Amino acid sequence: MNVIIKNIFIALTFFCAIWQLRAGDEVNNGAGLAEKNVLFAYHNLNKYIRLCLSSQSCATNDRERALLRQIASSLSMEYRNRQQLVFLSEKENPGTFIIDNEVKMAKTGNSVGSPIYINKDFLYLKNDLGIYEALSISQAVAILVHELGHHQTATSENIETELYVIGNKVSMIISKRFLVSSLFPYSDDISIAVFNEKKKNSFPQILLYAYDDMVDISELFKNALSCPLFSLPAPVESLPDFNISTGKKPTGATFHNMSWITNFKIFTGTKRGRFVVKGHLSNDCDKESNIFNNNKNYSARITFDLDNLTTKNEGPAQVSIIKESIEIKQFYNPWWRLLQLPSAHVSSSTH
Repeated sequence: MNVIIKNIFIALTFFCAIWQLRAGDEVNNGAGLAEKNVLFAYHNLNKYIRLCLSSQSCATNDRERALLRQIASSLSMEYRNRQQLVFLSEKENPGTFIIDNEVKMAKTGNSVGSPIYINKDFLYLKNDLGIYEALSISQAVAILVHELGHHQTATSENIETELYVIGNKVSMIISKRFLVSSLFPYSDDISIAVFNEKKKNSFPQILLYAYDDMVDISELFKNALSCPLFSLPAPVESLPDFNISTGKKPTGATFHNMSWITNFKIFTGTKRGRFVVKGHLSNDCDKESNIFNNNKNYSARITFDLDNLTTKNEGPAQVSIIKESIEIKQFYNPWWRLLQLPSAHVSSSTH
């Protein structure tokens, strides 16, 4: 019992130390995390706009639908400008973002391919706990749709309001589809974000976050999935299931209901910690490839290591996801599975 209490105390002390370091940062905390979210949203806008167009509750009139189609169809031309997104600070460049005597979040021109200038001063804002948070992907979507809308429409009296509304509509539907599971309470510093389109032939977008680092594991996740003809679940998670497979892959999948599996030995006496997140998996498999299995009775486990943690005396906290450590495994969880022993490798690594 004393050992458990000691480990809990060490873990909480570590978390509080990192929290204090982050809370003390000024604007631009994140060393580019918000910028990464903006870039990710920018390169996935077509997917997000198409989702809005397919929903009757998103684009609710002909004008909105026509504008969104114009934005989506022009994205290939927009992307020809490799330097289209420009991050500047109004504080460092006074007057850059002042329009009608107001400081704006972003600005752009009126033609396709025009640079989009984003105000860095608004990328990291304090939440209700007084901690700076990076601009999210859904918030970035609202900004980008708004600015790209200027490339498709002539300036008019109500254009700003119209673009604000349609940008936020797309942002809201994206926000609803993004599932976020955090390791810590009150903080998304270490978390997983999953975007499910919930339609056939689609796979989830999955992002791992560790403080200021972000890794897109969507393709890794997709490649790890299978449609076994028959599966016998292993009694221990670290062991693979016994599978008889035809080698077929699912045509789509949904990943949800995520939870973290870890213990309080993480980061104790080492600068490398191991984390495990598990969730429910529903694969889209054809009938011939899994006659004996139910496509919905699967789970997936994602394991990854964090490295390069500094102490308070060494300066601001730096945490990175070790890409080579990422492992994704699919497991069969039928209703009749009565017992499953925990994995033996959840504790911290000492590499």
